[in-house]
Amino acid sequence: MSNERDLESRDYDVNDIVDDKRFIRCKTEMRIVLLMGVIQIAVATILVYTLNGNGQWFCGVPMWYGVTAAFFFCMSIASIIVAKVVIKNNKLDAVADDKEV
Repeated sequence: MSNERDLESRDYDVNDIVDDKRFIRCKTEMRIVLLMGVIQIAVATILVYTLNGNGQWFCGVPMWYGVTAAFFFCMSIASIIVAKVVIKNNKLDAVADDKEV
């Protein structure tokens, strides 16, 4: 009998699969990005519907539009910081170095 396994075979136990640390990190980073997206949608919706008066902010821009635009600008800056600081480049090749994780 040969020690080689057929990598195309579907005959294996799912519980024998070991979690790869690189994919766990990818999953965490994906959750961070999705959470930031949900926060953007929720806060922008709240701002638009609560600042619906006729108040002028500056240069004739309605309050709801100006505050929401400022919020999106701040979230863009926060997204850039998260992309530079939190999210790391990882190789997803078959073999990974321990220092990458």
